[in-house]
Amino acid sequence: MTGTSAAARELAGETAEFVYATPEDASSWRALNVERNRNVKKSRINGYVCDIRTDNWILTGEAIKLDVNGRLIDGQNRRHAIVAAGEGARALLVRGASRDSLVILDSVSARRTWDFLVATGPADRSDAKPLVRSRGFGPIDSPGM
Repeated sequence: MTGTSAAARELAGETAEFVYATPEDASSWRALNVERNRNVKKSRINGYVCDIRTDNWILTGEAIKLDVNGRLIDGQNRRHAIVAAGEGARALLVRGASRDSLVILDSVSARRTWDFLVATGPADRSDAKPLVRSRGFGPIDSPGM
């Protein structure tokens, strides 16, 4: 394998599949949660519960991740929401993720209000700034605004 990095070769043991995660599945993943995982975000869980119950759950490609030892290293808020909703939801399940991936999960910069406006369309409108402020969104952080 010429030109293949060591990191790419490590991926050979990972699997990814779309599953319908039942509350029972999600509950069983609780026992697999890695020790010292960050705190859950109740507001995010409540939002996910609402989305699941109102059939507004959107499969984004964000995965529930189990490491090479089967420990839950990412997706605990989604897991909690499926249990709390009492209903299943489609999810991407990754198994065999590197043990080292826990330290870099969610280390990229968070999307800001302006990023969402650009992605959804209103950012090119001259009235985007007042729209954002009237809705009570956080910092706009756009070039020139």
